[in-house]
Amino acid sequence: MKKPALAGVLLSAALFTACASHVKTGSRHQYENIELYLKANPYQRILKMSGTVSIKGERGWATSPAVVVVRRPDDLRLTFFDRLGGSWLLAVANSEEISVIIPSQGVDEFRKRSRKNLIRLGNGKFSPDDFIRFIHPGLEKKWLENRRVRPAGNGITVLGKKGVYDFRFDESGRIKTVKIKSAAAGLLSVAYSYKENGIEVNMNDFLKFHFTRVKTGGTIPPNFFSTKSVHTGNRPGYGRPL
Repeated sequence: MKKPALAGVLLSAALFTACASHVKTGSRHQYENIELYLKANPYQRILKMSGTVSIKGERGWATSPAVVVVRRPDDLRLTFFDRLGGSWLLAVANSEEISVIIPSQGVDEFRKRSRKNLIRLGNGKFSPDDFIRFIHPGLEKKWLENRRVRPAGNGITVLGKKGVYDFRFDESGRIKTVKIKSAAAGLLSVAYSYKENGIEVNMNDFLKFHFTRVKTGGTIPPNFFSTKSVHTGNRPGYGRPL
């Protein structure tokens, strides 16, 4: 697959992020139907997802096999594979550091996280854990308790110091869409569609993940989310398939 220039620009910018701090913004909401939504969208600390990623560029869509491994709230390892099974993009993030390698574009960058930096998707800026939190839907009760929450028809709206998060649910109570209006400016829209053997995540109509295998729980190698591990030249510990 020919790697679009947009891929490097988008993901390099998106992954050079800062630690997000969430501040209590009001009295705790007395949960009613929200408990049902929490049950339908369990918050999983460890996620291992494999499938494909598609990125929209000037020449249309480009698709690549991908593996995403998350340990919430802020550990991420993302790998895009070429047709021969080698990685053409590898990114690792943890609470302190981020590293991104795109060999075809000569990108090999390592940075410490800074509160001054935010995720950049398109023209919007977003808190860094938004990318991890909404790449796979799940509601954390503690996260909701630390913000003002109000029911809104077939969904809920969460108001926080960093922005407003608008959730809508399908007939089964699962998250259908999320719209994040960041306090730093910009709107991030995420839509989910559930398949019998996976889930599709569409972000702002220019980034799509189609996960055909989703695993939760299990163990992660000790240094898996260490940025130093990116520079070893070894194949990622979780290849295709998971």
